[in-house]
Amino acid sequence: MQSPFYSGKKPKFVHVQFNDIVRDPIGVARRIYSACGLEWTRDGEAAMRAYIRESEERRENEKMGSVHFPYMLEQFALDESELRETFKEYRYQQGYA
Repeated sequence: MQSPFYSGKKPKFVHVQFNDIVRDPIGVARRIYSACGLEWTRDGEAAMRAYIRESEERRENEKMGSVHFPYMLEQFALDESELRETFKEYRYQQGYA
């Protein structure tokens, strides 16, 4: 089976590292917009900046150190071994092998 990620065609996804989005969420959003051929607007950026600011304030007010999402693969009818096989090449390329 040919990898959906490295088939020689233009990728249909944008790889985003968690640390990049934490460090520069607006820069990452710009990159995603560009990759999708979407127009970047000042109003859109202002809305994103407001959301980020409000989110940071909310976390500070709630004194949340980290967020844990208790999702399980089974909830979404996903199988870990299938996901590992499907994303094997991608994980290798990203250093997660």
